[in-house]
Amino acid sequence: MKRIALLMSIAALLFAPGCGDDAPSTETPPPPGGPTRFDGPITFTDSWSGEWSVTATFRDCTTGHVVVVEDLVGMLCEGDSLATGVSGLFSGCTGQISNERLEADCEYTFDTGLCTVLVRFTLTIDRDTDTLTGTGVWSAQTSTACATYPVGCEEIEITGTRIGAPLCNSPAPRLPALLSARPGALPGR
Repeated sequence: MKRIALLMSIAALLFAPGCGDDAPSTETPPPPGGPTRFDGPITFTDSWSGEWSVTATFRDCTTGHVVVVEDLVGMLCEGDSLATGVSGLFSGCTGQISNERLEADCEYTFDTGLCTVLVRFTLTIDRDTDTLTGTGVWSAQTSTACATYPVGCEEIEITGTRIGAPLCNSPAPRLPALLSARPGALPGR
């Protein structure tokens, strides 16, 4: 008897209104390579895949002085996201990505118990076949004086060239993880 009741419950769930009997969607999917909106992790498409050589120049937002220039070589593969290699920091993003452009606005807040730290990252990158150009801004603020946390703002200029095919099963460092390593060097460190 219990088995029959269980089977009837499963059948009721399978054939309940809204489970497979909905009218076909009238929304048209974006054209191939067209922009895809996101609210969460940013996932790269195959058009971004490859081994990239990227130069990222970080400038102090207030003075305009160069803080550091980083020359990075890393792999970018379909399905990678800006959250690759960073726990949670880039999982709360909004924006859009297409085969030619990435626009992202990410925020991450953590509470130490004594103060709250807000990290914000905006990024726009244009891809023209095998080249990248873009700009972004890192900023970190605290709700109170938290002497142990870096605060400040840096503007980022990005240029890059695809130098090889994607070798996604290789142990090569992933480009998103390399780019995301920068927050520890914000002004005020």
